Amino acid sequence: MKANLDDIVEALETGSDDFRSYVHKDTGKVVVIAEEYFGYAEEPETDDDQPEWMREIIAEARHILQHRKEYLDLPSSWDIHEYKIMENFCHEQEDDSIREQLLRATRGKVAFRRFKDQADDLEVIDDWYAYKEKALTQIAIGWSVEHKIAYTQS
Repeated sequence: MKANLDDIVEALETGSDDFRSYVHKDTGKVVVIAEEYFGYAEEPETDDDQPEWMREIIAEARHILQHRKEYLDLPSSWDIHEYKIMENFCHEQEDDSIREQLLRATRGKVAFRRFKDQADDLEVIDDWYAYKEKALTQIAIGWSVEHKIAYTQS
C-alpha cells in the first residue's frame, strides 16, 4: 500500500478542529471529512431528503466509525504546531525589518490572520506558503515513516 504524499500534505493543510483526516491502511487513500458528518454517521441510516453527495460523505464517515482499525489518524492541527512553523519562518528572514515586523504580527489575538496580512504587505507571502508546504511535507514524511506507510509523490 502506498499513500500519495501530496494528498497527505493537502489533508494536513486542511487540518482544523472541524475536520478529521485519515489514511486507509490497505489502500493508502487519504480521507478528510468534516466533523459534522460523523454526527450524522452515528445516527440510524435513513433515506431522507439529504442530497446524494452528502449521503456519500456520511456513508464514508460511517465506514470509518465501523471499521476504525482500518484507518490511521493523520496528525491533527495540534500535532502540527503551525504557530511554531510561522515563528521559524520569521526567524529565518535575513532582513531584520521584515523579521521584526513578522514577529510582531504573531503576538496576541488573531496572530495567524495578522501574520498573513503582514507577510502579504511585505511581499513575502509566497515565501511563507512555500516554507509552510515544505514543513508540512517533512511532517508528512516523518508520519509516514513512523507508521511504516510507503508513499509516492506526484
